[in-house]
Amino acid sequence: MKITRIRRNKSDALEAGTLSDLAFLLIIYFIVIAGFNINQGFMFNLAGKDSVKLVFKDDAMQIDLDQGGNLWLQAQSYQMQELANLMSQVSKTQPNLTVLLRIHPDASWQSVVNFMDVIQEKGIVNFSFVLNKDATGVNSDGA
Repeated sequence: MKITRIRRNKSDALEAGTLSDLAFLLIIYFIVIAGFNINQGFMFNLAGKDSVKLVFKDDAMQIDLDQGGNLWLQAQSYQMQELANLMSQVSKTQPNLTVLLRIHPDASWQSVVNFMDVIQEKGIVNFSFVLNKDATGVNSDGA
């Protein structure tokens, strides 16, 4: 009885090793990428781009954040805690209070985050912010 030997090319073994290495790297890649989706950032229920929400002028509070981190309401500067107390008082009499924060392009984002913390702490649910593109400073009319 004759035993036949099957010869395998060395290239077949190398290709299989390369494919398993590639598969291993892809698995690691997808595991790492899946971990990035855990942190969603700020969880606000914001309206869509094309949606329209009517806000009465009396229910709107427009606040400007300048490049120095100062908060302005109707051309008057406020500290964060003073403004938080004022928003809390106003929200008691106006339950539909909507706060609009206009942000100077050179303002620090930590100031924005601090302001958003205060908004959540005071229980104000109607909140919007926009980057102040003209950035000419605080309007003298407070609007």
